Amino acid sequence: MSTAIFHKDFTETPKEPLTEETWLKVEKMGLTDAYSKSKALAERAAWDFVEKLPADSKFELAVVNPSLVFGPVLCGGAGTSVEILRGLMERNQSMIARVSFPICDVRDVAKAHVIAMTLPEANGNRHIIAPYTMWYQEISQALREEFTKQGYNPPTRLAPFFMLKVLSWFDSTTKKIVQLHGHYLRFSDHRLRQVLGITPYDPKASLVDMAYSCIDRGFIVKKTGYKPRD
Repeated sequence: MSTAIFHKDFTETPKEPLTEETWLKVEKMGLTDAYSKSKALAERAAWDFVEKLPADSKFELAVVNPSLVFGPVLCGGAGTSVEILRGLMERNQSMIARVSFPICDVRDVAKAHVIAMTLPEANGNRHIIAPYTMWYQEISQALREEFTKQGYNPPTRLAPFFMLKVLSWFDSTTKKIVQLHGHYLRFSDHRLRQVLGITPYDPKASLVDMAYSCIDRGFIVKKTGYKPRD
């Protein structure tokens, strides 16, 4: 996961895209973000394990680090990305925060795993799968363009920062949003495109494809004006 790459508690947006050389600084983290910390520690453990193996027992290791994953939902329950889309499509809030998300398509992630297992150049390397970054407002607008005529009304109005700041005093989720407010974090897509040879899906297509699949599978309420794809 790209959560093994960066720490969310930054004060200034990095000027350059983060690369595979970047690691989450777990030693500076508290106990409140166990998810991100677990991803970084698990990956470090994998690299350390292979490095310490005897020469005659070593095996190849390549790592795929995806960002927030969108795209068609095939099975299973609702995850983080589904909850984000559901909140927008069902308009669980009237305003949205000025935060951005590095995103990728699940089909690119699947392809990256297959290629990384078979491509010699992938061995011994990490591979970030996060070709795009979108503002929350851009995500909602992409959904509006496709689904407004079908009865959905995703919000696009930005919430004032001072309001989020006040709410963050009482709500841990809003506190995390405030930490990310206004930051536009980018990741390098060099290894994705040049090494794995993947041309990533258009991000708006990923969002729309995911919304249709979520509606069809009951993760998002089906409006009376909804028109499924042929």
